[in-house]
Amino acid sequence: MTRAALCLVGILGLSARPSLSVAQSDRLERFNSRWSQLTAQVPGEPVAAARALESLRQNGGLAFDLWADSTVDSTTYVLTDAPCGSVASVFLRRLPVGVHALSVDFAIETDSAGHTLRQWPMPLDTWVDGVQGDLLLVPYDVINAAGIKVTVDLAIQPSGAFTVVARSTEPGPQGEVPCPPIKALGGSAYGVCQNFPDPRTRKVRLIGFQRPCT
Repeated sequence: MTRAALCLVGILGLSARPSLSVAQSDRLERFNSRWSQLTAQVPGEPVAAARALESLRQNGGLAFDLWADSTVDSTTYVLTDAPCGSVASVFLRRLPVGVHALSVDFAIETDSAGHTLRQWPMPLDTWVDGVQGDLLLVPYDVINAAGIKVTVDLAIQPSGAFTVVARSTEPGPQGEVPCPPIKALGGSAYGVCQNFPDPRTRKVRLIGFQRPCT
């Protein structure tokens, strides 16, 4: 199911799934507890935090929510209802690409006519921090045991492979701009386009993506 269709479900006041069962609530609590334990000792210093989270990614994956269509088995995955549809909470070492029962959002580099130049998978409900060559930089937040919110970047390749890096200090986007007709965004009300200076190529690159769903 596309985000546009999922949002229509929300607008009509329908639910993609009934409320969480006791088993699902328990499973979600265990998932969140495990993630809290894993991130409890993540340092507040950006470089050290990135190193710690990259180690977690390599060893067992980072926590993500993925869009879940109606075929996803609720006895296998932790499913909850989000503003724009059902999501599954999972640990991932890399992001999925293509069409799957569990899916992510996408960022698209486009020219002024809307032709796709490059596409990256990206986590749900986030923004783009920047682009460097083939890498899309996306912020990723955790809260450690001291209650400190730590933000790093995921450096994502078009293949879905990613590493955790300290958040970029390069200049950010140059504000929102009108989107050309990008087919991959499907006319979504959440679609946004921004110009990003690329410190590697010294070019300004137009990136379209779905802003957080509310």
